[in-house]
Amino acid sequence: MQSTNNRPPQRGFTLIELMIVVTIVALLAAVALPSYQDYSRRARRSDAQNTLMTLSNNLEKFYSDNNTYTVDLAGMSYTESAADTITSPEGHYTVQVAAGPAAGGILVSYIATATAIGSQTSDTDCATITYDSTGAKNSTPAGNDCWH
Repeated sequence: MQSTNNRPPQRGFTLIELMIVVTIVALLAAVALPSYQDYSRRARRSDAQNTLMTLSNNLEKFYSDNNTYTVDLAGMSYTESAADTITSPEGHYTVQVAAGPAAGGILVSYIATATAIGSQTSDTDCATITYDSTGAKNSTPAGNDCWH
C-alpha cells in the first residue's frame, strides 16, 4: 500500500538561511556605518568653513568702515553672539575671533577659530578650523587639510 501525503509543501526559510542573511547584513553594516559617519563629519566641516568665510567678509567690511578689526561680534550685528562667540548656522561649531599675531593686535589682524561642538566633536582630524586676516587656512591637529 502506498502512503499519500495530502499536506501542501512547506514554504519559507530555514533558520540557517535566515542566520546567513542576518550575518551578511551585519557585515555590510559594520563596513558601511563607519564610512558613512566619516563622510558625515567631513561634510559638516562646511558649516565651519562657510561661517568663517562669512565672518571674515563681515570683519573686512568692519575694517573698511572703522580702520580696525574687532572681537566684539555682538557689535557687528551677530545678535546670537555672546560678545566674541557665535554658533554656526547648523550648530556644529562655535566661532570666536581673537587678535592676530601681527604687531598691533586686533587693530591690524585677526584670527577666527571654529571649534567643533556636539556630535562634531568626534571629528578629531579637525578639532578646530581657523582663518585669519592674511587668508591663511589652518586646523588642529596641524597638517590635516580641513578645508577640502
